[in-house]
Amino acid sequence: MEKVLRQFDNQAGADQAGFLDDNRLTCEERFEAFMQLMSPYYHASAGFQRVYRTDDLKPRSVRDDWGLANLHFEDWTH
Repeated sequence: MEKVLRQFDNQAGADQAGFLDDNRLTCEERFEAFMQLMSPYYHASAGFQRVYRTDDLKPRSVRDDWGLANLHFEDWTH
């Protein structure tokens, strides 16, 4: 994307020019601009690993997807 420096007499003229510039962009150009803005955040999160949890496969009487019903406070203190 080419960077252009322009000077305007007032804020309304600058806003209008910005809107016109945005309307001229194609979908691919908009996506490329978005990816350039977001790339530092995507690179920062590349080091995270996906974590899977295991299930003990015991039937539960109450729906408890995280298995928290059988935990006791004492389990967290050791």
